[in-house]
Amino acid sequence: MKESFDSLSNDIPNIIKLNADGDYIDTNNFSFILNNNNDIIYQAADIDSSVYELIKNNFFGLLYVSEELVQLSNNNFISEEELRFNTQLLEDEAKFKKQRCDTWISIGLSFLVGATALIYQVYTEKLQEKETQKVVNTQNEYLKKISSSLDSINTKLKQEQIKDVPRDKK
Repeated sequence: MKESFDSLSNDIPNIIKLNADGDYIDTNNFSFILNNNNDIIYQAADIDSSVYELIKNNFFGLLYVSEELVQLSNNNFISEEELRFNTQLLEDEAKFKKQRCDTWISIGLSFLVGATALIYQVYTEKLQEKETQKVVNTQNEYLKKISSSLDSINTKLKQEQIKDVPRDKK
């Protein structure tokens, strides 16, 4: 209400006095506010009946603050769905970071296992070469011994044969 409408009174029938200056509303014609000289000082705007019904239906009556509105204002006007979505998005990002970390750890472990297998293979091949060379050398020694033994046996047999052969009579 306007500041100058400070003292409402209803002393005269169909007249509502608004202040001590004599400004009033005639209830038979309430679209005007008149002064004490019956001059129009305010005139109400004419509105369409559909607009009036819209205003009446939406702005008159009791208004209740719902729990949803309280939560919405407490959450900086972010709805529950948006909060859930943002929370899920943060959880998904954390899972993605963890999966990426796990993937890199797996790649690193695979690399280490592969490198270890290659080093082991090279090392075992060198050992096998050494062992094979030892076996070959050992076999060569045995073969030489056997060969020398066979040579000595062969020589002895030849000598025995020569002894057993009759000599020509002279």
